[in-house]
Amino acid sequence: MSSITQSAFQTLGGKVLDVIILSKAIWNNVSTSEELDNIRKIKTSNKRLKEIALYYNLQDFVFWSQSQIKEKQWENSNKLLPNTLEAIIGAAFFDRVIDAAEKIVGRFDIYDWESME
Repeated sequence: MSSITQSAFQTLGGKVLDVIILSKAIWNNVSTSEELDNIRKIKTSNKRLKEIALYYNLQDFVFWSQSQIKEKQWENSNKLLPNTLEAIIGAAFFDRVIDAAEKIVGRFDIYDWESME
């Protein structure tokens, strides 16, 4: 097997995250397509994923270039940390299938039903 890129894991992680969020919504009696799509958009938005990543200091575990460190690009970009979080979920899914990915999603409280912001 050839080397797997972060981009591939990010794509997979984004889809896995969608499946987990939608599954949790259905288990919480959300039933219309409109409601499901709205919850998915809220829970997986780059803004929300960035806030979660910053809360857990994900930037401390990423290998940044010197220029990225100097400019603190993770603070200025709305995609770097969300993409990294999705890649972690994708890699966990790839390595241990859905259970590991679901634990990560739960650990980061991405599907916290108390807050729908």
